[in-house]
Amino acid sequence: MTTSALAYARWHARDALPRALAPVALFAAIGGVPLWSIVGGNGIDAVRTDPELVQLTLAVYRQAMSSAMTLGAVLMLSGWVAEDRDRGHVRFLFAAPVVAWQHYLVRAAVGIALFAACFLAIPLGFGALLTPVPVLPVFTSALLYAVLFGGLALLAGAITRRDGAVVIVVALAAALLQQVALATEAPSTVTWLAALLPPVVPADQVRSAWLAGESAATGDLARTAGYAVGMLVAALAIIRRAPLVR
Repeated sequence: MTTSALAYARWHARDALPRALAPVALFAAIGGVPLWSIVGGNGIDAVRTDPELVQLTLAVYRQAMSSAMTLGAVLMLSGWVAEDRDRGHVRFLFAAPVVAWQHYLVRAAVGIALFAACFLAIPLGFGALLTPVPVLPVFTSALLYAVLFGGLALLAGAITRRDGAVVIVVALAAALLQQVALATEAPSTVTWLAALLPPVVPADQVRSAWLAGESAATGDLARTAGYAVGMLVAALAIIRRAPLVR
């Protein structure tokens, strides 16, 4: 790793911070109204102590948090390579002694770390205001999702000019086909495609297990982590070999 690539880390953090905070805004938008209604209709003391209300607020929290994590992870690294290419930044950015793949490796690492760190505001804030919830499982889940969708976004950006659309289409297709493959006796083509696409459903199963305080299935965790790291490595290899200006 060159010093020139690491020198950009501060600027990467500045650029990534608004995106890393997006899940907090998404959580407030998705869960804020129902939580506000529950508190407004019953009072904060009842929401904190009544078992039924506690379970109700926890159900809203889990749903809103999971949605914010998935959407936020998709937004985190989408567009970086493609935007640099489309705006012509690569023409002068790498005129300096900066290695392209190292530049994007540092950018991805900073973005992923900030995403997971900023996501802690959700369980910490919910726990302080309403009901204490585990923090570490949320952090590890956010980290896993950031690496998975960050790797997909970086790979899509290294290959295409519309990485945001590619990430959304691939993620939706993966989720649909993998759910079908699990729920039914799917044709071999569907099963093959489900295994080929990024492990969106296994990642969701890992997250669900962690948030429930259970151990995730080793196969699901290994597949998700291995696929995510593989996409990152493939993206950096393409950035290293292929011209960014096309």
